[in-house]
Amino acid sequence: MASEIVGAGAVRVRSVASREAYDREYDLHYQDLDRELHEIIQTSNDPRVIAEQAHRRYDITERTADYFRLNGRSFPYTIRESTIVAKPNEKIRLRVLNGGAEGVALHTHGHKAKVTHYDGVEADPAAQLRRDVVWIAPAQRVDLLLETVNDGLRSYGEGIWLLHDHREMAVTTDGMGPGGDVSAIIYESYLDEDGWPKVQGVDWAPLFTPEYYRREVPVWATYDPLGILGDVPREQAVRMRTILFALDIGLLLAVLYVLFRPRRKEDA
Repeated sequence: MASEIVGAGAVRVRSVASREAYDREYDLHYQDLDRELHEIIQTSNDPRVIAEQAHRRYDITERTADYFRLNGRSFPYTIRESTIVAKPNEKIRLRVLNGGAEGVALHTHGHKAKVTHYDGVEADPAAQLRRDVVWIAPAQRVDLLLETVNDGLRSYGEGIWLLHDHREMAVTTDGMGPGGDVSAIIYESYLDEDGWPKVQGVDWAPLFTPEYYRREVPVWATYDPLGILGDVPREQAVRMRTILFALDIGLLLAVLYVLFRPRRKEDA
């Protein structure tokens, strides 16, 4: 029986071979999107215009990715739908596809996974390297064996461990972070009754609002009880700019005075 994906990544109906070898199985599909290219289809209802814009006007050599997705979502929706749930002493199969135009440096915090297959072909056992950053080229597929044995190598113990593309741009959404394809390996003991990761002093709610994506919400505000990482009040920002401008003018005048002040006869 072939494996069936139900939901966002978790394979719920697995093959007999998968059930015999692994405790769980997940499919992870990474993508990156260029806004300019993907908005072309919105410019016209005429397919001829779309074809012209996509193939003759759009320059793919100048392509830049604006959005990075995991299983069709970007953070924080990846935490809601595409986390890797685990228990201690399990073997978990991660089947990873890079469907984007750029490489993915997949980083498993707290775990060193073993690369068992490339493009559906099992690697020689001697070549099945164990690492916590795996490079996946565009259109490449790899299978990873994630073992949750707390031995300081395969796993560093239970917790909430980030899982993401290690390139900095890949953890942003339209240039703003956190975003992108950030997900997590979460042990069941760290899930609350609603299936969300247990966090301390963090409010998820602002991350799911339109204001967040309009860049109106301070990113680290919910981590910051002292308010030192929030937005600077507009009046305070104007005052600081005025003070800095005055200091700059004063420094400039002092330099000009030193350079061009009249010399006394004894200095000549």
